[in-house]
Amino acid sequence: MTEENTNVVHFYSIDVLRGVAAVVVCFYHFTNGFLPNGNPMKWFFQYGYLGVESFFLISGFIVVYSLAKKKYQLSNFRDIFVRRFWRLEPAYWASILLMLGMDCFASYIPGFEGQSHSHSIYNLFLHFFHLNALLGQPWVRDVYWTLAIDWQFYLTICLIFPLVTHSKMWLRLVTLAAFAALTPFFSQYWVFYYSFAFIIGILFYYKYEGTLNNLQTFSLILLSLYGNYHYLGVTHLSSLIISVICFEFFNFRQSIFSFLGKISYSLYLTHIFSGWAVCTISHMFGENEWLMCLGIVVGVAVSVAFSTVFYQKVEQNKYFVR
Repeated sequence: MTEENTNVVHFYSIDVLRGVAAVVVCFYHFTNGFLPNGNPMKWFFQYGYLGVESFFLISGFIVVYSLAKKKYQLSNFRDIFVRRFWRLEPAYWASILLMLGMDCFASYIPGFEGQSHSHSIYNLFLHFFHLNALLGQPWVRDVYWTLAIDWQFYLTICLIFPLVTHSKMWLRLVTLAAFAALTPFFSQYWVFYYSFAFIIGILFYYKYEGTLNNLQTFSLILLSLYGNYHYLGVTHLSSLIISVICFEFFNFRQSIFSFLGKISYSLYLTHIFSGWAVCTISHMFGENEWLMCLGIVVGVAVSVAFSTVFYQKVEQNKYFVR
């Protein structure tokens, strides 16, 4: 974390986490979807889906940091919520339209037959509130479940923000402990299932704020990692350990990470549209595994290129960014 001027602090470690997590998730989806079991590339990325927990850790830090910087109070919830809505939702809905367009024309494109989906008006309506998983309805694409969790966290923090940032540290920690205690009582469709990832991000905020020293921060992070291991297992623990290491020690300026971190949201939203199409076309040329591996690498590269345009034209559109 470095201060670029008197008003703006840039967190380079977050660029690293965002960029790497987004790319790893892309490789996971493509290798899992197109490579047979036993393929080394598929084996290497088999736990790539856990990259989303890095996003949750980041949200734990960024959401609290952002609200504190804006001097958030419950009385200005509406303004803060509307601003976040216009920051995130237009790109989300634009990606849904891309997916629906893909489904609409899938049956006319060689190699896409049988991959189309049908969606009811009710199903699409639930996407507006991110309620599909909670009400047993499928997403247009499964990647959208993480956005639902992120919104749940945002709304939760907005409600308990006075406790999370209370002047008495013991009250802050009791609040986080209560948040963590809910983990075993909820399924993966609820924010509480991922409590420890968000809590670690909040602890990093306390460290940045100066209300916890290094020893206190990492003692509490170790306790959180143990809790995560106890409830979710070793694979989730491994993901968070890697995220903690990146967050703490990879705080340096690198253009590639800054770039990937900047477009990570667009990359996550659109890679199933752009990269999946490339992988499907590659698959049409035969069953050769190594050719398919090459196709996946090209698919990820195309995903990055497409998401760059999407970021510039949609995510950062002047009509949406406020």
